Amino acid sequence: MKKILLILLIIILGCIPPVLVLYFTFRSVDNSDVKKNINILFIGNSKTYYNNFPLMFVNMVNSSDYYKVNDYRVLISPGASLGEFNSYLRENEDLFLDIVGNKKIKYDYVVLQPQIKEAMEGFDQSSYDLSEFLVKNNNKDIKIIINSIWYKEENNIDNFRFDSGKIELNSFRACSNINRKLTKCSISKSGNCFYGLLNNTNNKIDLFAEDRLHPSKVGSYLMAYELYKKIYGDVDKINYYGDITREQALESKKKWIVDKGYLYNVDAIDFGVNYNNDSSKKISVFEKNTIDKIVKKYG
Repeated sequence: MKKILLILLIIILGCIPPVLVLYFTFRSVDNSDVKKNINILFIGNSKTYYNNFPLMFVNMVNSSDYYKVNDYRVLISPGASLGEFNSYLRENEDLFLDIVGNKKIKYDYVVLQPQIKEAMEGFDQSSYDLSEFLVKNNNKDIKIIINSIWYKEENNIDNFRFDSGKIELNSFRACSNINRKLTKCSISKSGNCFYGLLNNTNNKIDLFAEDRLHPSKVGSYLMAYELYKKIYGDVDKINYYGDITREQALESKKKWIVDKGYLYNVDAIDFGVNYNNDSSKKISVFEKNTIDKIVKKYG
């Protein structure tokens, strides 16, 4: 409690930006009990399905020749909040059965992607309720990871820092609540890593898609890199450059759960998962090395 009060006092006094406060607070996660082989569930919206971020992460893990993702699922609904996902799961048994599959998969990790509005306003209760459902119905030892993202691209880097810092502070509050009452929770600090790269005067990497809100392919790669670091700690085993084959893209469709009549019906799978001209492209060695430095410093 004293530590939390001290953090809040520092933020109020404005001595250092909230982003940096949280950087030191959630700098590391206990990786001592990490498994070599894991099952992971992604629950999120467009920030999740752009550029097939889940498959990028899976490829990144499997490229290490040491760690492996045994199985994964992706539950998405464009624009949906964690509160809506909680309602979907509690009200629709078929949806939960789709997630666990015929083998009744137990997930080691779940990555929660808050909606932008709730991320800015706070999502303590919705993240807790959704985590509680998964703990009770899937795995009592499941680890929760909140993907703390950005609000939007800003011409003023200070505005970007403030908005991303606010989201990360709300992520910290939500995670603390889950840690205290339920199960282990940590923050994947994508927004903070975006800020670190954007604040670099020598930056020549575009992290945003054409709408300047969603991530570019390199932006999604950075998110996967940060998530890898959050789970495994050591990123030096990564030997992956973001490329996705046609076969992988088609296979990944079997992992996505999007339109069952009670979820918002858009062509999210076609938009986010289908193989396209950018899918097979690799990011450059310069981009990977830059992201490696940023994630190690800001992640």
